[in-house]
Amino acid sequence: MLDEKREDPTKQLVSMVDRTRNAFDGIATLAPHDPQYTTRERGIYAYLFAKPTRRLATALAVDREILTLFTSFHEQQQRTVKIASELIAESAGRLEPTVAIIVHKDAEGNSKLTRWGRSVGLAVLPVYYGKLPSTSDELLKQLCYELFSHDPFDVTGPVSDDENFLGGETRP
Repeated sequence: MLDEKREDPTKQLVSMVDRTRNAFDGIATLAPHDPQYTTRERGIYAYLFAKPTRRLATALAVDREILTLFTSFHEQQQRTVKIASELIAESAGRLEPTVAIIVHKDAEGNSKLTRWGRSVGLAVLPVYYGKLPSTSDELLKQLCYELFSHDPFDVTGPVSDDENFLGGETRP
């Protein structure tokens, strides 16, 4: 693991993209060209646009391509979600504005990325690279689990008015 941390981040990202392509086969088409790279917040990230199959598009209720962001950091930070949001905004409408897939190497990253994404209105579908599913069916199951398993009563900020509380409707 120590040698992996010392390896060139670009080489790590290339390896991550190549291995992830196999898992996506059957549920989304990743752009056939090499991934694009961006250096932001003193880190390098790879990204591709994923064109979901009808099955995935229906499951996620999307009709545009989805940003698939790769990060080789072993500990995720909020800046990853910020960068995903920036890339989506820069796509000028090409990418789905409410969903992003983030492939990462942080064993505790799934819950962090989901929570941080929710706080900015982005449904982050995290994929932990250390346990990358080997088939597209397993990956689809994991993505749907991440999308539909959050606590609907989890409040990420202050509640704005009484109607947001159970039984808080106005009474005469």
